[in-house]
Order: sequence, then structure tokens, then C-alpha cells
Amino acid sequence: MKKKRSRSHPLICWDIAAPAILQLPHSPDEEDLRELALKYDWVIDVPAVFLQEFEAIVVTTLDQKIVWTSRGFKKMTGYTPSFARHKQPSFLQGEATDPVVRASIRAALRDFKHITGTLVNYRKDGTSYRCQVSIQPVRNSGGAVVHFMALERSLD
Repeated sequence: MKKKRSRSHPLICWDIAAPAILQLPHSPDEEDLRELALKYDWVIDVPAVFLQEFEAIVVTTLDQKIVWTSRGFKKMTGYTPSFARHKQPSFLQGEATDPVVRASIRAALRDFKHITGTLVNYRKDGTSYRCQVSIQPVRNSGGAVVHFMALERSLD
């Protein structure tokens, strides 16, 4: 009687495999953000961005023109990413938006500082929602701030 030969499968060591696995894009938004990071020479840990709690990401130039939004932006605001492109995020604000919060955000951006705050924004259908934003400057490999990234979530 011939003995069956068992097949063996290699055991993957997490210590070796984890860095490569964690670098794989987990969503189309993550892939888009990686492409932006390459295009603009950002120094940023893209996977770490996606470990944070948010519904939408908005990337702006230094003069606060939107260059990219995540897919969650449309779900949260009703506006498509293509509609938002080249506009300032303030297009979402209205009469109930607190001018003091707006001023503190403008001051932080002017000084290239991270800021978290809550604004009243308005969806495409006109309904208001409380939006928590965490805005951070994004630097390139030369250390210059080249963009701002806002992680946003609705508190309603």
C-alpha cells in the first residue's frame, strides 16, 4: 500500500507579512489618497488616515480650493465630488454657521496648525447638520505645507 504524501502549506509569519499587508489599499478612497500623496510628494501615513473615525475627507489647496473629496462626501452632503472641486468648503456653510468657529478655523489654517471644531453645514437639499471637522496641514518631503486635509463626520 502506497502512503499518501501530505501537502504542506507555508505558515505566514505576521511579523514579516503585516507591513506588506497593511500597505495594501483597502478602499478606492485609500487608493486615491495614495495617488495624491505620490503626485504632490506628501509625507503622510495614508493607512493611518483610514484608521480614524470620519465620514468624508476633503483635501484643499492652501487657498482652500477643494482638489479632492472622498466618496463619503456625497453621502454626507448630497454634493458630488466633481461639483465640490475648485470650490471652497465654505459653500456648505450658511446662516446658522458660527462665525467664531469659522474665524478660529481660518486662523489655524493661516498658521498651518491642526484644528478640530464643529460647524453647522448645509446639505444640497438645504437641511442643516452639525459637522465635526479635524483639519491638518499636509507637508511635502521638503517640509513645506502644500495642502490641508479635513476629516469630517456628521454629529446628527
